[in-house]
Amino acid sequence: MVGRDSGGGGGRDAAAAAVNLNAVLISYTKGVISRVVFGDDGSHGLDGGERLAELFADFEELLRTVTMGEFVPWLAWVDTLMGLDARTARMSEEMGALIERVIEDHRQAP
Repeated sequence: MVGRDSGGGGGRDAAAAAVNLNAVLISYTKGVISRVVFGDDGSHGLDGGERLAELFADFEELLRTVTMGEFVPWLAWVDTLMGLDARTARMSEEMGALIERVIEDHRQAP
């Protein structure tokens, strides 16, 4: 997973070969969970996993979004004008379709 530096010096070569351990661990964890849930490489028919990663990134961004209606309920209409309601509906449909595919695949599995 992570290559080792075979040189004896370290120094500049070691700095150039720095590894983002956080990204490696997240990728590994995602791979393990995807194999358990989806039973394959984790892409589940979504463009080799790239679309799946994009879907979850959009979902995470939507979860972090603070809406105007949360703080000032009578200004909730601003969320609709900003397209938040449409994004939420679209995300709900996409996540629902993904979950339905996973459930159907698990039902068909021997």
